[in-house]
Amino acid sequence: MGKEIYSRKIKTPLGLVELIADEKSILAIIMPKEKSRKDVDKLKRQTKMKPLRHRVLDRAERELTKYFSGKLKNFTVPVGAEGTDFQKNVWQSLLSIPFGEVVSCEEIAKKVGCLSFR
Repeated sequence: MGKEIYSRKIKTPLGLVELIADEKSILAIIMPKEKSRKDVDKLKRQTKMKPLRHRVLDRAERELTKYFSGKLKNFTVPVGAEGTDFQKNVWQSLLSIPFGEVVSCEEIAKKVGCLSFR
């Protein structure tokens, strides 16, 4: 059996959101009406997901609640960035966007050196 994965669905202004975490960090946030994701499907196949109370999920839920109520601008819950080097670069770029700023996909692509963005 692989590592333990924890899951919780929470109510947000966007609808029901599913949080998925391991012992250390958030691995995925599944938005309402989001289509199937290969990375999450793989996690679900390879692990036994537990819908339990867990410190990472508790922290993520608290921070999301504060964010949606306008009381939080910067998240501190650890994010597990598993993927290719390119994906990790993109995620790091996304995490560096200041609260309230809008950045286009093209700007992110340029920042991570993706010259073939269209």
